Amino acid sequence: MNSAELDAIELQAREGFAKVSLRPEWEVFKATILGPKGTLTAATKSLGSVSKEEKPIIGKKINEVKKVVEALCEEALKRVESNEALKTLGAPIDVTLPVPQAISGSRHPMSQMSDRVVEIFSRVGFVVRLPRE
Repeated sequence: MNSAELDAIELQAREGFAKVSLRPEWEVFKATILGPKGTLTAATKSLGSVSKEEKPIIGKKINEVKKVVEALCEEALKRVESNEALKTLGAPIDVTLPVPQAISGSRHPMSQMSDRVVEIFSRVGFVVRLPRE
């Protein structure tokens, strides 16, 4: 494992996470880089085969690349989640249109019944007088 291979992994992550637009795509690409069989995980495991003199340098580079890749991963996830949220909102609302007519409620059942009783008694010949307030 050398610095050029780590730079290639970082470039692959930048390009791949930039293309991701859906959550399943994001999960698959994240697994190819950071998963158990991912390229960055393989690079970390190959650190044991590096000579003693190069271990600190390569280890530091692996940590830097890992931080960059994780930041790219989080940024791509936020972008994917915001796209998903926009899809659930539906069509935009035109605020310049007039407000639709408000639907008023109905009369109370007791008032409806009272009106019906008054109507029936009025037909029979009675007169309804309202009390003074």
